[in-house]
Amino acid sequence: MAAIFARRGFAITELNRRQAELPESCTGIPNKLGTARGMWFEKDRRPGSKTIFVAMPGVPFEMKAMMTDQVIPRLKQSFNTPFIYHHTILTQGIGESFLAAQIADWENQLPGNIKLAYLPQPGIVRLRLTGTGNEELLLHQQIDKEVLKLERIIPETYFWLQ
Repeated sequence: MAAIFARRGFAITELNRRQAELPESCTGIPNKLGTARGMWFEKDRRPGSKTIFVAMPGVPFEMKAMMTDQVIPRLKQSFNTPFIYHHTILTQGIGESFLAAQIADWENQLPGNIKLAYLPQPGIVRLRLTGTGNEELLLHQQIDKEVLKLERIIPETYFWLQ
């Protein structure tokens, strides 16, 4: 924090000093865009199980940068997390219930790691495929294969690929 204030030509106030304080039970998360650090609390509950709490500053652009650059990478190191991939398909000119009836067999045959969500709006129905898996490239290929199957079912006049 002292370096940030020195670069800007400001003196550190008591309020600024208090922003830098952290409880003993946490690790600080540096904030490259501001003065308030984040806090990482970690507790091992039992062998192989831990709980992590993260507290972040409320300034959105600071919090987002810290989340992207530091928190998410640390969480990925702490936990074996699968990849999540979303693919959205837009349809137009066909109602949700008619579309659901038309693709029911395809939907029922989706692999267990791929879920389908219907997201209707006036005039369109978005279909969102969400897949989870341990291998990112394989997951993308798997969803691309399902989209190709779907293209053969939905008439071209109703189908937009996104």
